[in-house]
Amino acid sequence: MTIPERSYKFRGPLFAYISLVAVLLVTIISKSHQYSRAWVVTSLFAPSLPFLVALSLQQGKGRIQRGLAALIGFCSSLIAMAIMLGHISIIAALLFVLVTFFALVAIVTVILLGPGEPKSGF
Repeated sequence: MTIPERSYKFRGPLFAYISLVAVLLVTIISKSHQYSRAWVVTSLFAPSLPFLVALSLQQGKGRIQRGLAALIGFCSSLIAMAIMLGHISIIAALLFVLVTFFALVAIVTVILLGPGEPKSGF
C-alpha cells in the first residue's frame, strides 16, 4: 500500500519532532545526576519515542492505531518537556502548557471543521 499524498506533508515536521525528543532523552540521561526528577522525564520520553516512530512509519493503518500512537507519543513527550521546563522555571512551564493547549485546540478545530473558504473583502 502507498501512503496517501496528504500524509507526506507531515513527515518532515514529525521527523524533526522525533529528533527533538531523541536529543532531549539523551540529554536528560547524560545529565541525570544534576536533575533530581530525571527518572520521571526519562520514563515519559522513553515510551513516546517508539510511538512517534511507529506513527511516522504506519502505512495505510487504521485511524485508531494512528490516533493511539499520536496520543501516547505526543502527550507523554509534551508532559516530559513541561516537567523539564518546570525544573528551570515554573512560569515557563505553565506558559508552555497553556500555549501547547491552545495550539492543540486550534489544530483539532481546523482538522474537524476544515480550513473553510477564504472570505473576500468585497
